[in-house]
Amino acid sequence: MHNPEEQFRRLGVNALLKRFNERVKAVDLSDDEWVKVRVSNPHVLKEIDIPKTVLDSDVLVNVPKVGTHSTTRLTRALKNLFGLLPQKNKFVEYHSLGITNVIADIAQVVKPDLNVVDAGSKAIVGVDTLAVNLVACRFVNLDPLKVEH
Repeated sequence: MHNPEEQFRRLGVNALLKRFNERVKAVDLSDDEWVKVRVSNPHVLKEIDIPKTVLDSDVLVNVPKVGTHSTTRLTRALKNLFGLLPQKNKFVEYHSLGITNVIADIAQVVKPDLNVVDAGSKAIVGVDTLAVNLVACRFVNLDPLKVEH
């Protein structure tokens, strides 16, 4: 939906990365090689295409922004993983399967080492993506039991 390079610039990611003298990088995964990965306990997807770079990474840091979402009620650490899917029209392709089911399947395959959620004037930091999501619900006054994934 969005051009990653433009988003990196707009969100200040490129400026931030300059401070790390190229030891840290943001990568546009759109043109990456894709690897089919089996989902061990599928809700709707038996296998998922995941960028090879993600699978080969020594450390994967997930950096979403907390907010509400019309389809999933909440957007944060788990929902952010949906962006790893290669299809440009993800919502059209996966909507009929249930976006929350697809997110739950992705979460079985991709396990970030660290989640740093932008919650406005605060940050939520944790290694357990689900736990970070539960805490994020507080920042948008949502009952976590009403968020399916």
